Amino acid sequence: MVTGRASARSRAWFLAAAAVLAAARPAASLRVAFVSDTGVGNADPAWGWTDYRGVRRGEYKVNGELCKDHKGEPCRGYSRARDVLAAAKDNGAELVVHAGDLDYESAPRMWRLFVDETVRGQGMDFVAAKGNHDADGWDGVSGLWSDPDDGYAAQLRPTQPGNCYGAYGESLVCDYGAVTLVISSVGVDAAGESANQREVAFLERALSQSASRFKVCVWHMNMENMQVSYKGDSTGWGAFEICRKHGAFIVNGHAHTYSRTKEMARFGERRWSHTAEDLRVADAVLAGAQDENVVRLRSGENGSTAVAVVGFGGYRNEAQLKSAPHWAKVYSSKCLDGDGACETAPEQKKYGALMCDFPEDANRAECWVVTTTRPEASRREKRAAYRNPVDRFFLVAGEAADETRASETNFDDYNDGRTLSVASDAGREGGVRRRRRFDGDLDRSTCVDVQPPDHSCALQKRWGKCDWWFMKSNGLCDRTCGRCVDAPRAKREDYEDDYVEQPRAAEEKPADAPAPAEYLDAIDFDSIAADVLRLRQDEGTPSA
Repeated sequence: MVTGRASARSRAWFLAAAAVLAAARPAASLRVAFVSDTGVGNADPAWGWTDYRGVRRGEYKVNGELCKDHKGEPCRGYSRARDVLAAAKDNGAELVVHAGDLDYESAPRMWRLFVDETVRGQGMDFVAAKGNHDADGWDGVSGLWSDPDDGYAAQLRPTQPGNCYGAYGESLVCDYGAVTLVISSVGVDAAGESANQREVAFLERALSQSASRFKVCVWHMNMENMQVSYKGDSTGWGAFEICRKHGAFIVNGHAHTYSRTKEMARFGERRWSHTAEDLRVADAVLAGAQDENVVRLRSGENGSTAVAVVGFGGYRNEAQLKSAPHWAKVYSSKCLDGDGACETAPEQKKYGALMCDFPEDANRAECWVVTTTRPEASRREKRAAYRNPVDRFFLVAGEAADETRASETNFDDYNDGRTLSVASDAGREGGVRRRRRFDGDLDRSTCVDVQPPDHSCALQKRWGKCDWWFMKSNGLCDRTCGRCVDAPRAKREDYEDDYVEQPRAAEEKPADAPAPAEYLDAIDFDSIAADVLRLRQDEGTPSA
C-alpha cells in the first residue's frame, strides 16, 4: 500500500500511469475456466445418521436435494469444488470446461443438480469431457456414462451450449468464433495409441475444419511423462502431436496437481504404427530468448504448443512425484526437493481452476490460475489472492516460425511491465509470481436458480409458470423469475489493500481525509510504485 502525504502533482502522475499500466480485459473475449477432477462439492462430508426407523440419512444437499451416491447412500466424498467454481465466477468466467472425473459418487443426476446450482445457476455455461471415473462400468454401474436416461451424457446433454455439436464428452466441438474447443475421450475406454485411432482421427478432423484463431484440445487422460504424479500412459503421443501440428493448446486432467509445460516443439516421432516419445522444448525457450510464460501456438510440422494439467479441481491435490525440464510451473501439496518450478500449495489454497481470456480481435490470450481461499475468507483476502495468481502466462496464436525473432519475445511486453514487488518475490518457492489486476466481481447476488427436475428455468418462465405454487413453495427459479434480492455492495474496508491515504487539505485542518473516489478502487497503486522503483533502479536514479 502507498501511504503518507502526496502532492496533487504526484497523485496525478499515479493516475496517468495507472491508465497505461493496468491490464484490462479485452473488450470482446470469452473467459473460460478449465477444471477437472472436482468431486460433487462437499467440503464437510455427511457420514450420515440413522433415524428411528433405521434409515440412514444424509445431510449434504445439491440444488435443494439430499445428495446420494449410486447406491442411494449419502454423498461422503470430500471436495471443495463448490469453492473452486465460486472462485471462477468471482473472476468472471462465462464458460466452465470440465476435463473429466466429475463427482466421484457415480451419481449422474446428483452431478446435474450440482451443475445447475453452482454453474448454470450462476450464469455460466458448462461442458465436460468424459473421465475414467465417469465411464461405463465404474463402481459397477454399467451405463454410468451412456445410459440413455440416467447416464452422465443424457443428464448433461440438455445443458450443452448451442455452440457445441457432436457426441457429448467424447467427440464434441464447441465453436465460439475466437476459440474452438475440441473435447475428446481419448484414452478413457482403452489405453494406447492403436486403441484410440478413432479418437485421434476425430481430433485431426475437428482441428482441420476449425477457422478459429485459438484452438484448445481437452481430454482427461495423460501420458506418464506429461504429468508429475503417478499416472501412467493412456492416450499415446499421437493425440498430442495432432494438437501441436494444429497449434492447439492442450488441457488435461486425471493427475491431481496443477502443472504446465513450457512451449513444446515436439512430443513424439511417428515410427511405423505408433508415435514414440520425443519431448522437445522450443529452441527460443531453451536459449533464454523467450520467457517460459509465453507460449506461441503455431501450426505445421514445426508447430508448437503447451500442455496444462488441471486435476486440482477440488477432489485432491497430491504430491509431486516426477520432475522434468519441460515443466514451467507445478502447484502441488508437496514439492520434490530442489525443483524450482514447483510451488507448495497451502492447505486452504490447494484447489483451483485455469482461467483464459480468448479475444476475438487479437492474437494474445491471457491465462492465469485462481485458487480457493479459506472458507471464511474476507473479501479483501479473496481479492488479494485473485490478484496474485499461482501461474500466469500468455498464448500467442498464428505466429509463423519466421515472422518474429524469438529474441523479440519478452514477457514484460505481454505483462505490461507489472510484477510483484521485490519483497513479495523474495524467496518465493516456485519462482516469480506475476500480479494481475483483479477484474472480476465480488458483489454478485447470492440468489441462484434452483432448477426444476424436468425443464429449465428459462422454459418455465417462457411458459408463464413462475407464479405457480410448486415453483414458489420449492424455491425454484428465483433468479430467472425475478424473486431475488440484490446482495449489498462492497464497503471500503472490503478492499482496504487497494486504497491509499488521501493528502490533508491543510495542516491546520486535522479532520479525517475524505473517502477516495470510487474509481480509485480499480487502481493498483502498490504495483505502480514497484514499477516506478524498478524503472529508477534500471535508469540508475536514486529511489529516495
